[in-house]
Amino acid sequence: MNEYMKMAKEMAENGMSKNEGGPFGAVITDKSGNIIATRK
Repeated sequence: MNEYMKMAKEMAENGMSKNEGGPFGAVITDKSGNIIATRK
């Protein structure tokens, strides 16, 4: 699992543990690997 997938997984786990919705986390990057947006 790459670093961005790990970040998204952690966001989903944190959201579930805080009752902030379903298991969802997202990290959007550009071609160079710069993070453009995140969403939990």
